Amino acid sequence: MNDEAEISQDGQQVSLEMPEVLEKVLFYSIEEAQNALKEKDGFEPFSIVVEKDNMIIEKYPGDTPEQIRNNAYMQIKTASAFANYYTFCYDGYLDTEDPETGKNKVMDAIIVECAEKGMKNSHAICVLYEKINEKYKFEEAAYVGPAEMFFDNTKEEVDVDEFKKYQEKFLNESKENKD
Repeated sequence: MNDEAEISQDGQQVSLEMPEVLEKVLFYSIEEAQNALKEKDGFEPFSIVVEKDNMIIEKYPGDTPEQIRNNAYMQIKTASAFANYYTFCYDGYLDTEDPETGKNKVMDAIIVECAEKGMKNSHAICVLYEKINEKYKFEEAAYVGPAEMFFDNTKEEVDVDEFKKYQEKFLNESKENKD
């Protein structure tokens, strides 16, 4: 069932059509990142992949943003054989316009890329934030625009239960061959 997520864009409320599950995982990702910032003053980039009723969370430590993104891309692309939704959440920054001065201002942002299997592009959503007197101030979620799709949409959908049976059979045969 598709739902509409209320997100702001350029100061205006817009509705993004997305399945209810994806909307919930999107806002869960934002909440997890906000909590980590408040408690630990930072967070590791992470993804959430939804397979039926399961959420699989992976963290991506790394030395460079490119390395982290490539690791997330490969992990999520692999999961696309089984999963229907994903989010990829990381700490970044965006160029914004200061409403008081009209000048460009770089702001820290929680950025979440989210998608459903079959979409051409993912949605990039951000939550701008700043730390003032040791406390974080978060703005509302805002739509940034389309982003790269991590799911591999060229594959046919795989029946997860059938794959698990095949995998179990393969592992059992491997064990028997070792003995």
